[in-house]
Amino acid sequence: MAYFYLMLGKTIFYSLLFLFVMKISSAQNPKQETPRSTLEEVFKAARTGDFTRLPSLCDPEGRNDGDTKQLCQITNATLAAKQDFRLQFRLAHSLEEKYIDEDSAAVTFKFGKKAELIEKMKLVKRNDKWYLISF
Repeated sequence: MAYFYLMLGKTIFYSLLFLFVMKISSAQNPKQETPRSTLEEVFKAARTGDFTRLPSLCDPEGRNDGDTKQLCQITNATLAAKQDFRLQFRLAHSLEEKYIDEDSAAVTFKFGKKAELIEKMKLVKRNDKWYLISF
């Protein structure tokens, strides 16, 4: 009987460990299923201060403009630049998502210290994921 409980305990332990590892790995991958969800990852980084996901949001083909490259490379920026990014995007939110065609879209959003500025982020779809391309 003791062997049964030992095996049951191991099974439960490994099941919980598997679920924990899956949760961690999914937390490290940004949501890029839609143009809006990709842009929301930028806003989430500004709110939390966790910039680790930002580099994977830029176009893997490297066709970004300077502004989106700066966003994606914020992890390498100065402390002042990181603080400014957080200040400008912590209250940001998306307004409208428009598909230009099946592989390109634009999301209108508000940002700024008081979310008073309106801008449009352009995104491109590559390998079933959406990436920042310009704003």
